Amino acid sequence: MSESYDIVVVGGGVAGAALAARLARAGAAVLVVERELAFRDRVRGEVLYPWGVLEAERLGLATALAAGGARELPYWRTSFVGAAPPEPRDLRVEAGAPALAFSHPALQEALLRAAELSGARVWRGASVTGLTRTGGGVELAVRRRGEARPVRAKLAVGADGRASGMRRLAGFATSRDRPRLVFAGVLLEGVHVPYTAREDDTAQLYFHPSEGLLAMLLPIGGGRTRVYAGYHLRSGRDPAVGRSLEAFLALATRAGTPAGALQGARAAGPLAAFDGADAWVERPYAEGVALVGDAAATSDPSFGSGLALTLLGVRQLAEALLAEPDLSPAAVERAGRAYATAQAASYGALHRKIDWLTDLYRTPGAEADALRARLYPLHAAEPWRVPDVVAEGPAGASDEAARRAFFGEDLAGAGAPG
Repeated sequence: MSESYDIVVVGGGVAGAALAARLARAGAAVLVVERELAFRDRVRGEVLYPWGVLEAERLGLATALAAGGARELPYWRTSFVGAAPPEPRDLRVEAGAPALAFSHPALQEALLRAAELSGARVWRGASVTGLTRTGGGVELAVRRRGEARPVRAKLAVGADGRASGMRRLAGFATSRDRPRLVFAGVLLEGVHVPYTAREDDTAQLYFHPSEGLLAMLLPIGGGRTRVYAGYHLRSGRDPAVGRSLEAFLALATRAGTPAGALQGARAAGPLAAFDGADAWVERPYAEGVALVGDAAATSDPSFGSGLALTLLGVRQLAEALLAEPDLSPAAVERAGRAYATAQAASYGALHRKIDWLTDLYRTPGAEADALRARLYPLHAAEPWRVPDVVAEGPAGASDEAARRAFFGEDLAGAGAPG
C-alpha cells in the first residue's frame, strides 16, 4: 500500500533539507528521502557568499545555519601574484551580509534537523529506484530497510546532487561545458590565515592569472581551514594534485598563498580533485518533477557560488509553490514552470559572468596575458565593469552590453577578445 505526501524531496543535503524546512513550515506534507545514514566529510563547497546568506534569511534558515556552526567571514581579500595585497572588502557594508564558512556535513545535519522540526518526515538510509508519472502526480519506488515502498507525491523534487539519480529517472537532458579548470580541496589544521580585525575573520583568495592558478583559504573555526586550489587544463592534467598533499600544497603556494601560511599544515579530511566544468538542465521542471541545487545546475566551484545558487533556487521553487492556492496538478504545473523560468534566468546570468571571469583571470597564455594588459588598467579605473559574483551573484547586468563593457569592447577602437 502506497503512502502519499504533497512533496517528496529526494536528497536531504543543503538543497533538499532547506526546501523541506520551508515547505513543511508552510503546512505542506513533506517526505525527505536521504541515502546517507550520516553525512561524511567530502571535498565540497564550504562558503556561502553574502547573496546566499540573504537567501537563507529569506527562507527562515538563519537559526539553522548558526546551529550548524556557520562562522561569519565579514572580510574578503582577493590578491594577485605580482601585486600588493589590497585592503580587504567589508562585505557587511558592501553586500549587506557577511560570507559564511562552515563544515558541510555539520550544515547538512543542522538543516535536516530544521526540516524535521518544521514537520517534515525524514527517511534516512533510503533511496529511490523508480519513478512513474501518474497524470495526477508522481509515484516513486523507494527502497528502505531492505524493503520496496511505493510513495505518491503531488510533486517530486530531485535534490540529490551533481550525479542526480532523479534527473536520470525523470528523463532530463543535461548540458555540459567542456572541461577547462581542475579544482581540488582539503580540510587542513595548522594553517596561518591572514586576518583583518581578529583571527579567522577573512576569506583569502589568490590568483596567478598568467599560469591559470587559484587558491582559497577559508577558516571554519576550531583551528581548521578549508583550502582549495585549482589550475587550468591548458597546462596539462596533474593527477598528483588530488592524491598527494605535498603536490596540493605546492599548487596552492604557486597560486600565491603567502610563504609560511601552509608550513606545518596537516590534513584533517580527505583530499580530492575534480573537473570544474558546469553542468545544467535547461528547464529543471517537467511533468510533476523539479530539480534543485546541483541536480539542476552545477556551477564551476572555482568561483565558489554553488551554495548560494542552491539557496536561491530553493527560494524560487518554494515561492512559486506557495504562490498557488493549492497543490492540484494544474497548480503544480504552473508553479513548476514559473520556477524553471526563474532558475534558468538566474543560473544563465551567473554562468555567463563566470565564463567572462574565467577568460580573464584563470586562462594562461600569451593571448590572455595581452587581454589582461589591456583590461586591468580599464577595470582599475572603472570597477563597475567587472561582475561581482561574491557580493551580487547573478543580480545585475549579464547581457551582451555587459559583456562588451567587461571586455572593453564598448570603447572606440576596441576589438573583441580572441
